[in-house]
Amino acid sequence: MSDENNELEELKAAIEVLSAKNRELLGELRTTKARAKGAEIDPGEYAALQSEVEALRANLDKSQKEAAKTIDNLSKSLTEKDGALQSYLIDNGLNDALLKVGVRPEMMPAVKAMLKSQTQLAAENGQYSALMGDKPLFDAVSEWAAGDEGKHFVSAPANVGGGAPGGQSANGQPPAPKGNLGGDKSQRVNALKNRFPELAQ
Repeated sequence: MSDENNELEELKAAIEVLSAKNRELLGELRTTKARAKGAEIDPGEYAALQSEVEALRANLDKSQKEAAKTIDNLSKSLTEKDGALQSYLIDNGLNDALLKVGVRPEMMPAVKAMLKSQTQLAAENGQYSALMGDKPLFDAVSEWAAGDEGKHFVSAPANVGGGAPGGQSANGQPPAPKGNLGGDKSQRVNALKNRFPELAQ
C-alpha cells in the first residue's frame, strides 16, 4: 500500500507544480495586458506567453484526469485488499473459533452470520487482527459459547470415561494448540502450521 500512497503523493505534487506555474503565467499575462494599455508591447512576447499558458492548461487538465483515474484505481485496489483481509481474518477466524468451541455443524452458518455482524478489523503497529467487541475473536467467541446465548448452539462435550483418551494425544502429551487465525501473531502462526503442515517441515 505504501507504493500506492507514494504514487498518489507524487501525482498530487505534480499537479500542484503545474497549478503554481499556471498561476504564475496568468499573472505575467495580466501584467503584460496592463502594460499594453499604456505602452508598446512586443506582439511576439505576448503570443509566446499566451501559447505557454494554453499548453500549461492542457497539461494541467491532462494531469488532473490522470490523477482522478489513478485515485479511482487505487481506491478499488484498496477496497479489494480490505475485502480479502477481512475475509481471511474474520471469516476464517470465525470458522476456526466456532469449530474449537464445538458449535454444532448444522448451526454453523446461522451462528457465523450472527457473530460476523459484531466483528471488525483492528490495526495496531501495522498488524491487523479480528475483534469482536473489544476482545480478540477467539476469546470473545469462547465467552459467547459458554454464556446463556451460545450454549444452545454448542454440542454437548463427549464423555471421557471408560479408557477414552480425553484431552491427551496418542503419546500421552496434550494436543498441540491449533491456533486462531483471528488471534495474536503466535496464534495465527499455529493456525497456519496446523492448516498447512507441509510448511512447518
